[in-house]
This record gives sequence, structure tokens and C-alpha cells, in this order.
Amino acid sequence: MHKIKVRGVILNKNKIFLVREVKKHFYYLPGGTLEGNESFKECLDREIQEELGVKPVIGKLLNIEEFRNDSGLYLDIWFEITNFQDFEYIHKNNATHAFEYYDEGFYSFEELEGKDVRPGHRHIEEIVFSGGPQISLI
Repeated sequence: MHKIKVRGVILNKNKIFLVREVKKHFYYLPGGTLEGNESFKECLDREIQEELGVKPVIGKLLNIEEFRNDSGLYLDIWFEITNFQDFEYIHKNNATHAFEYYDEGFYSFEELEGKDVRPGHRHIEEIVFSGGPQISLI
């Protein structure tokens, strides 16, 4: 069975918003695991509010990607988040799960060179600027 992750792509000019968890030392798109009877957008809304304390404005579907790693089979679903300005200064007072992240912010793709970004930052850049939803299944 797939583990379904829903993620937000937040762009501010040529920078992308990424997070790092306390338990992990790599950067990735914010979001989390689908629970119960949630829709994909409900999941993303809940995860962003829990972890960052910001109400996201969810836009168009950008990517659906199936992959396998040591932990199992995953389905990653990415949506655009359009209210980037609300993520410029995060105040975690409203975030019930703020303890999960120890770092978050906007990064240029050049700043990410040499950093551990998952999926790779060049892959994220390619998907984000491709112009439409991408679907990649194994």
C-alpha cells in the first residue's frame, strides 16, 4: 500500500520555501501524510497549519510522483501555494506541531547547491517551471 504525502510548493520570485525536520537533516517541501478521509487539499491545509501556523491558499496541482525507497512505496502530490508573502516571516505561536521543524525559509536554487534536498532541488526546479501537472508512476 502507498504512503501518500501531500506537499506545498511556495515560490517567492526565484526562491522556494523548504523545511528541515528535527529528526532529518535534509531539506524538503512542506506538507505531510494523508490521514483518514481527508482530501489531498485538506491534508495539505492541516499539515501546513499544524507545522508552520500559516493558513495556505492552495492553488493548482503541480506534480504526482510515485517512488520506492527503503521505507516502502510512496505517492507524492504537490500543489502550488499562492500566498507566499505569509511565509516570509513565520511566527510559530499558532503552530501546534512547530517542534517538528528546526529550519524553514526561502532558498534560491543556487543556494541549494551542495545541500541535501529531497527530491533533488534540480528535480523540483524542473517540475515547478515545466508549466503544467506532471505525472510520474513506476
